[in-house]
Amino acid sequence: MEFNNLVDEIGERYGTYDPFIIADKLNIDVRWADIYPRPYGDTMYYGDEPVVMLSNAIRDLPEGRADVIMY
Repeated sequence: MEFNNLVDEIGERYGTYDPFIIADKLNIDVRWADIYPRPYGDTMYYGDEPVVMLSNAIRDLPEGRADVIMY
């Protein structure tokens, strides 16, 4: 499946393109941590359960949420 089609399908399925809302709907744990210097985020697994780790460096930036959405 082409990436753009996949993004459209996910957005339509969950009624949003916001990754925080999608993660909440899928019961994916999102955690903020000191991750330096990059990447600003990563996915780790606790057993079979995904945990999204996001850098505290972008947590309070006004553009931080947009950066996560684009990442």
